[in-house]
Amino acid sequence: MGPKTQSQIAAAAKVTVSCACKCLKLRESSGYVRRAGRTVNSKGISIGKQPWLYARTIKTLPELRTDLLPDPPSANELRDIMNAIIRRKNS
Repeated sequence: MGPKTQSQIAAAAKVTVSCACKCLKLRESSGYVRRAGRTVNSKGISIGKQPWLYARTIKTLPELRTDLLPDPPSANELRDIMNAIIRRKNS
């Protein structure tokens, strides 16, 4: 999809700009994303400090391993957890 700014990435991922910033920093340090220059205005010039553009590198993302995730709790287990939290608050 081409280089995008932090704001564009945050809007596409439906997260806050600060969350996108943190994720981009982590991805950049891991080599999955690189800075691809700065934005320019419609005339092709950059006046003042412009936001960075970020682009994917050729490094492939690791596979998402769902086998490591625990099974989600059942409704009864969630009820017991909530009851325990409420009892702790009251005591």
